[in-house]
Amino acid sequence: MEHYNAMDKHLDTKNKIKNYYYNIFSWACFAFYFGYGIICTLIYKPYCRYIMFPKWDHDDDKVMEYFVFGAGECCVVMAILVLLLKDGVDNHKKSQNIIFQVYCWIMWTCTELYYGLTGVEYPIISTIHVILCIIVLYLAIKSYQQF
Repeated sequence: MEHYNAMDKHLDTKNKIKNYYYNIFSWACFAFYFGYGIICTLIYKPYCRYIMFPKWDHDDDKVMEYFVFGAGECCVVMAILVLLLKDGVDNHKKSQNIIFQVYCWIMWTCTELYYGLTGVEYPIISTIHVILCIIVLYLAIKSYQQF
């Protein structure tokens, strides 16, 4: 009986660690997607003009609005999907989601790095974006390692 209690305790600790990284990753991922989605759908003009782009000249550009607003909608959808997959699905689906997210965050990191290096974004904003992407990517990798 003593052996089973020690084994159960070990598995319980292992599951808590697994859930710890997965929960932190899920909430960080949600926050990034949702925050960026809200910015792009509700306040994209001041954000783009004063914070993001040094060469902003699109106040009346409906094509730019279409793309920025669309990106915001996609980010809100991704945020909701991350929450839907956070709990209530089996470990295989969680693992598949994490693999997908690792690839997404590699892509986001490379995209932000490209925009920074080519001067599309202000350098400080690009640096912040790259750092945030790397943090979420790190959490995604740590989550995957636990499964």
